[in-house]
Amino acid sequence: MDAVQRMRKKAQDTGNLKSTEQQKVETKVIENKSVIVVEQASPQVVYVPSYDSVVVYRPAPAVYPYPPIYYPPAGYYAAGLAISFGVGVTMGGILGRRLGLGLRLE
Repeated sequence: MDAVQRMRKKAQDTGNLKSTEQQKVETKVIENKSVIVVEQASPQVVYVPSYDSVVVYRPAPAVYPYPPIYYPPAGYYAAGLAISFGVGVTMGGILGRRLGLGLRLE
């Protein structure tokens, strides 16, 4: 929970975490700790948050040890699956014949 509080504090410091009609943001003291509490404004309605983390928390430092996450379009998954399956079937057939494991129908 400490990590969540750190990220909420960053967002609040940059001015991106504040009370709106969808959410209520309060800072409370619980067990001698300052805690940022985010609650829904209306108990009958639940909003699912959607945001760009670079906008909310600031961009990553210039020297960042990890590359950005990139998800290829869905078509690449299907093509990769078809190619890898085809290679597996072909290699299985070649190795099966060479090792004498092929099916013999008599």
